[in-house]
Amino acid sequence: LDEVARTAFQLPSINSEVSMNCFSHDQPLKIYCETCDDLICSDCTVRIHKGHEYDLISDTYDKHRQIIESSLQPVREQIVVVTEALTTLTHREKEITCQGETVKQE
Repeated sequence: LDEVARTAFQLPSINSEVSMNCFSHDQPLKIYCETCDDLICSDCTVRIHKGHEYDLISDTYDKHRQIIESSLQPVREQIVVVTEALTTLTHREKEITCQGETVKQE
């Protein structure tokens, strides 16, 4: 569980820009269409996605990252609870095993 807690809930930050181009217009994908949940180029905003809600990828990324981070907080709290319960159960299992061995020897 510790490994899951360390790796599964670490969201990356934008450090390097990855350049991808639009299949339709061969322009850089720098805009996120909120309406379609898709990456688009500037040409797409006036053609295919006209009238849709969109924003720069960098701004949208930060907004969605914050939403995901806040959604993960209850999960992180449950990881702590489950880890404590697992530790308690493991300790109790060892106690029962020792008691069983003692009973066998008597």
